[in-house]
Amino acid sequence: MKQLKQIQQCVDFFCWKILDDLLAFSGKPANDPFAEEGNEAETGLSGIECWIAGGAVRDYFMGIRQFKTDIDLFFPDETEFLKADIFFIEKGKELRETRNSKSFLYKSNRYDLVKKFFSSPDETIKAFDFTVCCAAVDRKRLYLHDSFFIDLSSRKLVINTLPYPLSTLQRMQKYIRKGFSICNGGILEIANAIRELDQEEMEAKHIESYPDGTKRFVGIDR
Repeated sequence: MKQLKQIQQCVDFFCWKILDDLLAFSGKPANDPFAEEGNEAETGLSGIECWIAGGAVRDYFMGIRQFKTDIDLFFPDETEFLKADIFFIEKGKELRETRNSKSFLYKSNRYDLVKKFFSSPDETIKAFDFTVCCAAVDRKRLYLHDSFFIDLSSRKLVINTLPYPLSTLQRMQKYIRKGFSICNGGILEIANAIRELDQEEMEAKHIESYPDGTKRFVGIDR
């Protein structure tokens, strides 16, 4: 545990470097990743309270720099979300909107603005399903599940919580294709969580339809 705390302290020190790497558009680092050229201190998202969490931070620590994963931005309330929404509407291209997120293409990266609000990055990662995605970073520090580095290094899927078990089942398949594994106990946890959903709750909270009628599973950022 002492070694993990030392790792956390080192990573916290470099949180701005992580943000720069995650959001360095066209490969160019920036002190404020969202600042406009020539007016860094006054424009962009620099005045908006938000943080990155989930797959993009996970991929960063897997050594992946060309992100195929959407960069998920989280907010403490609707006010901050709407500020970011205005920024991306003006500067980017809107791709889609679902119950829980709004997606934009901006300078070759895809961003998901998550509509589910959390009071802090810590509270955000507490709501994620697998420990290997329980990671967030803001302008101050990095936030991690205690076993994040252990489980990520061993490519092991461990359940954190299951607010959207149907989505977790779908995500589990994607992780397995990436070389991760899950024990029988984890599979049973997901199966039991799905079994506990009644049909009405499943239709109302966990399943949506695309415009063409195709079903999709709802998740925190989907």
